[in-house]
Amino acid sequence: MSNVLDLEEDLVTSCHFFPASHNVELEEMSGHNTPDEAIALGYITPEQYDRYDHYTIVREPLQRWISAYAYKCRMHIDERITPLEYSINAGDDIVTRRQSDYITNDTIVFPFSDYENSIREIITRIGGTLYDVPKIEHKTRGMWRRTAERAIQDTELGDTLRVYYRDDFNL
Repeated sequence: MSNVLDLEEDLVTSCHFFPASHNVELEEMSGHNTPDEAIALGYITPEQYDRYDHYTIVREPLQRWISAYAYKCRMHIDERITPLEYSINAGDDIVTRRQSDYITNDTIVFPFSDYENSIREIITRIGGTLYDVPKIEHKTRGMWRRTAERAIQDTELGDTLRVYYRDDFNL
C-alpha cells in the first residue's frame, strides 16, 4: 500500500486491503491481536515492540458494534440471533473487543470517521508514499443494521454497551 514495509522486520497480517497472508501465517495472529497477545505468541519481543511507532484508527464504538452484529448475521444467516443474544455471546468475538485494549501510552489515535486522511497521515509519518487509499467494501445488510440500531436505542442493551465501551468513547 505504501512501499515502505520491510517484510524482514515488520509484522504484516491480513486485513481488508492486504492478501490473506504476508509474513505472519499462523491463524491465531491477525490484525485483531493486541500488542500483549502478539508478544505472548512470540511474534515480537517487548524490546522490538518498543522500537516501533504505534498508530491506530478507532471507530465510534456503537457503530462498530452494530457493524459487527450485522456482519455476524450476514455470515450466519441461518442462526438469526437477536442483538441481545449477540451481546451476551459476543465476549469471545474478537471484533467486539474494546478498541482501548489495543492502546498503549504512546499510541497515536486517528479517527475512522476520517479514514482516508487517517491512512494518509500514518503512511506519511512512516515515510511511505500513498498512491491510492483502498476503499473498504462494506457488505452489511441494511436490515441487520437497522435491527441493531433499534435494539440499542434507549434500551438496557444500549446502556450496557455504553458502559462496556466507556474507554473507547474517550479515544
